[in-house]
Amino acid sequence: MRIFRWLLLIGGLFNFVMGLIFFNDRLLAGFLQLALRAEYTLFSRSGLLFFPQDPVHLMLIHGFGAAALILGATLIYSYRDPLHYIAFILFDGVGRVLYGALMIIYVIRYALLLVILSFGVFELSLGIAYITASVLATREQK
Repeated sequence: MRIFRWLLLIGGLFNFVMGLIFFNDRLLAGFLQLALRAEYTLFSRSGLLFFPQDPVHLMLIHGFGAAALILGATLIYSYRDPLHYIAFILFDGVGRVLYGALMIIYVIRYALLLVILSFGVFELSLGIAYITASVLATREQK
């Protein structure tokens, strides 16, 4: 249970920080530049990431940021009593698996930055851990 709680805290903090980044234009621009530098440093590849100019895209990105903030705060809150929030944690795990798989598929299909692949693997790993821990905790309660 201790490891499960730490994973909730890590996932919640990750979501909260990423939510802040995607909710703020200045932070988003810095994150995109950092991703390009990381791509070159880690994988010796250059890439292109442009700051979105279309207001609809910005609205969707900022909406994603707001959702990630809420999700992160909820995961951090559930850290105190994971069994009480086990259904939420299970659904979060399923969402992370879907999103992580989508990221990996997009990197392969559209030759996106490999840095995105590392985020996809992280999301997928947390999702699998959340699902596994939720199922095991539910079985223990019965």
